[in-house]
Amino acid sequence: KRQVLIVIDIGDRPRALSGNVVDTLAITYMVQQIGSTTTAFVALYVFAAVVNTLAVGRRVGITAAIVASIAYGGVLGAEVLGYLPYAPASRHISTAPSALEAIAIWFVITMQLVLCAWIVGALVTLIRDREVALRDANERLESLARRDPLTDLWNRRHLMEQLDARLSSHGALSVVMIDLDGFKRVNDVLGHIKGDELLRVLARAIEAETGTRGAVFRVGGDEVLILLDDVGARASAFAEDVVRVVRKTASAFSTECRVTASVGLATVQHNDTIESIVKRADERAYAAKRAGGDRLVS
Repeated sequence: KRQVLIVIDIGDRPRALSGNVVDTLAITYMVQQIGSTTTAFVALYVFAAVVNTLAVGRRVGITAAIVASIAYGGVLGAEVLGYLPYAPASRHISTAPSALEAIAIWFVITMQLVLCAWIVGALVTLIRDREVALRDANERLESLARRDPLTDLWNRRHLMEQLDARLSSHGALSVVMIDLDGFKRVNDVLGHIKGDELLRVLARAIEAETGTRGAVFRVGGDEVLILLDDVGARASAFAEDVVRVVRKTASAFSTECRVTASVGLATVQHNDTIESIVKRADERAYAAKRAGGDRLVS
């Protein structure tokens, strides 16, 4: 049946409604043949409405309930008026319900249909809302697990995952290691709160400079690493820009302590591992620091 397709998520609202019409006609025929006011098969109306509600939603479920109510009311009316025989398939039943009985029974069945569809729909909506909220919360937690809590940059865990994936894809990639010069003096002179604030300011500046060309990670207390989607002269020019941005941003933040960047640039080679490429970039950043800092070594 079409209802089965809906349950396994192959259907949609039009299919649900058309399937409901077919089901309602079949149930109505069966109910009329057996006895519209004496058969328990009337409960199938409720079952069909609940199935539609569970599968597609409250709106379709209530629509299905209304369609069933109209069909059932039509059969009762036709029997009361003599247009249809009452329970032709049940010879021991020959008396059709009175108009008052038909109205009372129709009203009770209609209330059951609509209330069941509405209540089940409300529960389904609540459950789906809770599922969406739970999924969003899990996604936020997953993101937080990959973020540095101070700077909101990606953390080392995420770096390892990204590097592993990027090395496997064999695409063009450079690693830019940034080691801040003079940052300890900021903590000593201005205090750790100011030091943390400077880290956040520098993180935003480096991210802005990087843009969509790569991803920025905090890998240590005053160390930042960039996975850059460039190589060669363009990667070197970008790394030089990073040196300039750090110097300019730190100078604007405070004139009391001079903070610059020692930057090491390493381009991924075909036989590189995570450890080898990070180590090469780190060694070059250390070489830049030994040479006086505020420079790039590539």
